[in-house]
Amino acid sequence: MVTYETVKRKLDETPEALGGQIALHRRMLAGACAGVAGWSSIYPLDVIRSRIMAQPLTEKEKLANPRMLFSNSLDCITKTYAEGGFTIFFRGIGFSIVRAAPVAACVLPTYDLAYSWLQSTFET
Repeated sequence: MVTYETVKRKLDETPEALGGQIALHRRMLAGACAGVAGWSSIYPLDVIRSRIMAQPLTEKEKLANPRMLFSNSLDCITKTYAEGGFTIFFRGIGFSIVRAAPVAACVLPTYDLAYSWLQSTFET
């Protein structure tokens, strides 16, 4: 939300011109930027989470694929880095960003506008 609010305010330096409301297309652009920033910053952690969750659970599975055994998150990071260097933590990020931008462009302004509407409707 910090990225969304920051970009939203930078895109519209004079919100008073619209009666205090920032235009929807600017909110959507801010949402898209926030989605891209969010996924870009968290994607390496998501790679680690996915690798840990995908490792074999039974003894039979462990024998079939012994290189996928991670004892903890740090072990997973070390082995993953050894396998493909720094870039392996960002493999496939393009698909996540292509998905994140339109999703956040819809969700964040919707939340923002719904929050404003509820606040003005149910003011005490």
